[in-house]
Amino acid sequence: TADKTSYIKDRIIAYLGKIKIKDINTRVIQQFINYLSTLTNKNQPNQKLKKATIEKYYKYIQAVLNWGVSQDYLEFNRVKRVEFPDDETNFEPTILSAEKLGEILAFLKKHFYNLYIPVLLSCTTSARRGEYLGIKWDAINFENGIIEIKNNRIQVNNNIFDKGKLKTAKSKRLLPMSEFLKRELLEHKELCKYLDSPYVCANPFSGELPTSPTYITKTFHDVLKNNFGINMRAHDLRHCFNQIAYEENIDETTRIKLMGHSNTDINRNIYTHQSFKKNKEAMDIISSDIEKSFSKSY
Repeated sequence: TADKTSYIKDRIIAYLGKIKIKDINTRVIQQFINYLSTLTNKNQPNQKLKKATIEKYYKYIQAVLNWGVSQDYLEFNRVKRVEFPDDETNFEPTILSAEKLGEILAFLKKHFYNLYIPVLLSCTTSARRGEYLGIKWDAINFENGIIEIKNNRIQVNNNIFDKGKLKTAKSKRLLPMSEFLKRELLEHKELCKYLDSPYVCANPFSGELPTSPTYITKTFHDVLKNNFGINMRAHDLRHCFNQIAYEENIDETTRIKLMGHSNTDINRNIYTHQSFKKNKEAMDIISSDIEKSFSKSY
């Protein structure tokens, strides 16, 4: 398992140098926080570090200082009442039509196959990046047309591993496959039969097995920007899925369950019981809209 805090520790050491623990006070840490607020996200250079990320640095330092107090190196923790920068305006998602998604999928299948299956899974099932990258072949039941979302594949620095825990309890779910998705996955599985990888999002034409989260984030954005003039994040595909479903009059409860959202009221969580049949109908409608354009473009 990767050390999830190594990048925090390294950056703290790089900034503070060999400062003695007794010399760390609120002023020093406030300066460090102000410095962090000027930095950008390594994987998303157009975005500054989020407030929540900067707070992780602060908590790490507080843990060290509290340890110093417990070991009698310090009489008390001198770091209090620091101020964190507010996040910038939330990134506005780019919403594409089913027709445009189909055109993009056809382009990816021809020219960027290592993006094709991840993007196909995202826009036809609404799976998050870690969820579709974590899908293994044994999680797909082609006979019954079901994909089980139960794994979360993440990247910390250069380490890629299965987290083993999804974003929320509602994220673990069974997703019905549309005939379009099923057909494309079966074709992909045949291409991957000689690969030594259990992951669905593996590229049979590349040595990178399986496709990495960082590659998805960066390359997806670059490919759409350079080839379609579209400024879009991979995560926006979930927004597209939801918007297409909304415009096709698929009810909110079905959308919530398919997307694995947990922020719903008691009626939706407890008193509304969704059938697999209704979920399947929703998936077929969304995929059908995308497939029409895909077939014309491919």
